[in-house]
Formats: sequence, C-alpha cells, structure tokens
Amino acid sequence: MSVPQNGVITRQRLLELGGDGAKPITLISAPAGYGKTTLLRQWAPVSGAVVRLDPAEIGDGWELWHQVDAALRLADVTVILDDVHLLDGGRKTSELKRAFDLAGSDRRLVIATRRDPILELHDARLAGNVLEIRADDLAFDEAETRLFLAMNHITATPEQARALWMYTEGWPAGLRLSTTPLSRAAGSQEAFATLLHGDTAVGSYLMGQALSCTSEELRSFLLRTSVSEFLDATLAQELTGRSDAGLLLELARSQPGFLHRLSGGPWPYRYHPMFRALLLAELMRSAPEDARRLSALAAAWFLGHGDHIRAATLSAQGGAWDVLAGALLEGSCVALATGD
Repeated sequence: MSVPQNGVITRQRLLELGGDGAKPITLISAPAGYGKTTLLRQWAPVSGAVVRLDPAEIGDGWELWHQVDAALRLADVTVILDDVHLLDGGRKTSELKRAFDLAGSDRRLVIATRRDPILELHDARLAGNVLEIRADDLAFDEAETRLFLAMNHITATPEQARALWMYTEGWPAGLRLSTTPLSRAAGSQEAFATLLHGDTAVGSYLMGQALSCTSEELRSFLLRTSVSEFLDATLAQELTGRSDAGLLLELARSQPGFLHRLSGGPWPYRYHPMFRALLLAELMRSAPEDARRLSALAAAWFLGHGDHIRAATLSAQGGAWDVLAGALLEGSCVALATGD
C-alpha cells in the first residue's frame, strides 16, 4: 500500500490479483464510489499489451465492440473495459458473451460494472474462469482508512479513525467526501461527531448517486424501511404495506447497492450504516410522526420474533415504552435461563 504523487492510494493487495496466474476474466463489480475506475487505471499486468476501453468515451457501440473483438484476438493481451453497466442491454448480451468466450490464459479480460452481467458470465463462472472483486474487497480496511486521513492532512485519534471506518464501512467515496468538512474544522471532536451523524456533502452524494436513478416509489420504500438496520420481506411489508416488499428489497439491493444481502442469520438484508443514517434523518425531518410510529411497529415485530435486543433499540427510537419494557423483561428471562 503506497501513496503516489497524485494522492491516490495504491493498494497492492488488489493489484496483485492481476499478476501471474490471473484468471481469463476479472469482474470488478460494486456500486458507485468504490474506486473501480481508479483500480483499473492502476491495473498493470506483469507482461503483454494492455488495451483500455470505456463506453463512456467511445459513443459508437459498434466501434466499441469492434475494438474489443480485435484486441482479444491479439497474443498476450489484457483488455480492460470500464463502465459495462452503461452498455445497451440487448446488444450487450451477445457481444459480451462473445468477449468472454474469446478470453483465455493469454487473452485476459478485465471489466468493471455496477451490476453483474449474470447471463453473459454464466458459462465462464461454471468453468472457473472468473476472478470476482466486489465491494467488500474494494472497501478500505482500517489501516488504509488511517493512511487516507493522513494523506488528506486530517489529524484523527485511533478511535476517531476506527469510528469513521466503521461508519463508512470503508466506502471510498464516503471517506473522500468526509475530508472537506474535517479539513475545515482541523479534525476536531465536534467535526467528527457531526460527520458521524450525517454530513451534507456525504448526504448529497448518496442521494444524488444512489437515489438519482430510483423511482419515487422505491425512494418511499427506502425511507419507510430505514427505521430498521436489518430487514426481511415480512418486516418490510409490515412497514410499507406493500405485498411486493420482497421484490423491492431485491431492487434496492441491486440498484443503489447500499442494502446488503446477508448469507446466514435470521435477517437476510442489512442497510449500509451511512446510507441508513441519512435516510432515517430525512424521514425524521420530513415525517417525524411516521418515523416514531414505524420504529415502534418494527420494535413490536422484532419482539414477536424473539429478537429482544433489536426490539429494545427500536422501541427507544420510537418511544414505544411498553414494547421496551417487554423487551427488557424477555431479555432478562433469557439471560437468567442461559446464564449470560
């Protein structure tokens, strides 16, 4: 991990994935602001030619695919294709599938996208020919977060740096946007506290990038479900009254990318903490009574499903003191029974 003159962190742990023994296809898939393009600019295979293509720069789709096809017929080449999500859906399927078929041990293809090309990648995945780099891989770790703050001349205690890392979950865009208010306030305790409770620059980016392409219907769904960090389709339906809540959860996960799908555990969805904090702040500002009512509703729901810890937190958030009393009583009984 190093910092070149342009101030961009070079993360060797990711770049080494493109070295000797790299798979024919590398998929870099993550929401906006995770540094996909930055990583592609730094991507430098140990041997062979590198051809970099971007549909945002090549407006003619026919010309783009002609260049991709021609490049993948060279010997010992790495073709890097950014912003694949911008490509036309109908033609992209056949042309991208063709590109994946051409990729091999000496004709490597690296693509970056906000959405997986699921159908096109199917055969290559089954053959074990795809290396996948996702948001969890692209996110800064705690050491990279400390380096990032130092690089931007922000003085932070280890506790502040860790709090910021946990709040953003290493999301590079969130960390980058945090440098402006923190720099102006010289990294004061007050500035960190303000940031961790919602900063206008971060909020503008999230609402602009994550919600700009969503419908008003989905935005309303996100606001109403933001009272709870964890969700499943039943709770989402309870909070929104929508019978298609399960479909909207998947839509929210696949489009903005800040609602995570969890494997294992009782609750299959979890909000990114920064995104949820901003949505919840907006709900409390625009509809405070709804925020309290929905929090109380979620608290009662979690209590009914045996999760007294989440029930207690949400009941306090919604002022549902009867639910809080029930959650504390149930929690005490569980603790006595288990000895915890």
